[in-house]
Amino acid sequence: MNGTNSPPKADNLARWVSWLVLVAFTALSCYLNAVYARANGEDVNYHVALPILALAAGVYAEVIYLSDVRHPVRWVTGILVTLGFAAVMIASYISIRGVVYARYGTYPGWLNNVLAAFPDGFMIIAATVLLAHRWTRVKGMATSAAKPHTPSPAKQILGNYARRWVEHSEGKKSQVPPLVEAPQSVVESSPNTAVEVVETFAEPSAEPSVDVPESSVEPSRKPSVKARKPSPKPSVDESILPFMDAAAFMVETSVVSRKTAAELAAVIAAIETGKSNNAVKSALGVSPSTTEAVRTAWAEWQDEHRLVAA
Repeated sequence: MNGTNSPPKADNLARWVSWLVLVAFTALSCYLNAVYARANGEDVNYHVALPILALAAGVYAEVIYLSDVRHPVRWVTGILVTLGFAAVMIASYISIRGVVYARYGTYPGWLNNVLAAFPDGFMIIAATVLLAHRWTRVKGMATSAAKPHTPSPAKQILGNYARRWVEHSEGKKSQVPPLVEAPQSVVESSPNTAVEVVETFAEPSAEPSVDVPESSVEPSRKPSVKARKPSPKPSVDESILPFMDAAAFMVETSVVSRKTAAELAAVIAAIETGKSNNAVKSALGVSPSTTEAVRTAWAEWQDEHRLVAA
């Protein structure tokens, strides 16, 4: 999911923990700024807004850096936003540092300086993790959605099988009339040959006149039977084709190991019919843990696909 072959459960855990850290340390930073403002008789609302402004400026700077805009625009706007971010961070740090020194006056100065950087520092770290995770997923989904003319290899293989099967069926129907007419033409011509033989020889016996048409008909029937035998073609389950893109993406990102895109697409199709993990195991022989991983990845795929489409 994130390009490091980590399982989806680890990605989900990192995302939820990052959200908790972001909310907790943003609230802590706002609270400490408010305490500092009350202790010094300053505007509480102004100090409470400092961490939020720092968070917004930091996220905006990262978005500019990760975007595809031209390099000069990226660097100029990024530097300006970074300077504003640094100014707001310094103001918030000074407020928190004043509270830490007032509460922990017995601690060494260097320790108080480090403690004062924790709330805003962890707030920015959590926001960076969330932004990087979301950006990687959205960019990967947008890339796959922007290339409808290049389906995944698995879908190409199944599509080729389906196309060849249709072509074979249509070709077989068009070839059926000649195969039926060929013996008739031979049968129609064989009596003529028999009549000529009877007319050529004087008083022919009944056996030669009967044997000649039989020998002329039998060779023509054997090739017609062989030509009618259809060549075996693999059956294609077209119900899994709508899920092949998602399945191929799961294979590329190693959602589960030792599974092909067709197998994962079959699991997704079973999930879409409302089957439980145990029901999928009974139907397809896939373990419940693998089905649960595919179920989670499929839900995330749908969310991101709707985000890109919007």
